[in-house]
Amino acid sequence: YMPVVYGIDNDIDEIDAQVFTGHSGVSKRIYQLTREVIDFQRAVRPVGTVITTLRHDRVFYRADDSMRQQLRDIEDHIIAVNERVESMRDALVGVLNLHLALQSQVSNEEMAKMSEASLKQAEDARRIAAWAGVLFVPTLVTGIYGMNFSNMPELHWEAGYPFSFAVMFLAALTMWVIFKTQKWL
Repeated sequence: YMPVVYGIDNDIDEIDAQVFTGHSGVSKRIYQLTREVIDFQRAVRPVGTVITTLRHDRVFYRADDSMRQQLRDIEDHIIAVNERVESMRDALVGVLNLHLALQSQVSNEEMAKMSEASLKQAEDARRIAAWAGVLFVPTLVTGIYGMNFSNMPELHWEAGYPFSFAVMFLAALTMWVIFKTQKWL
């Protein structure tokens, strides 16, 4: 069983290195190796039961000392292999949790970047809307005067144009001050 244990240990070490590279196939490889460890555990565990059963059998007590010592050595090796396989499963669970945490961290970082971009877009849209609001009033007043109505009283008034420019300037300035205090500009 030891060559299999060494092979699985080697695979776990490779997976440990791959987890930090961000490779997308690591989860699948961890799952496959976990399945292999479980299959290996299913093969090893019954051997320990057989050896334990033999040690409690009458034949064991009739066997010579060297045979009993060999069975104890085999039992010790099987126990060690079972414990090693269990620690491998624990290590794979830990590596899988680490991999999932790293993926979650990368995902969170991407979401943070997307949120920052979204906030920047919203701020730009708000700034554009504020400038459109500032320019709306002068455009409205200019549009009204551009209609060429003959019954507009301020057309015959000498201060009509300076008054309209003053209204446009004050309205735009008021909107600019409001938007500036609201930090839209």
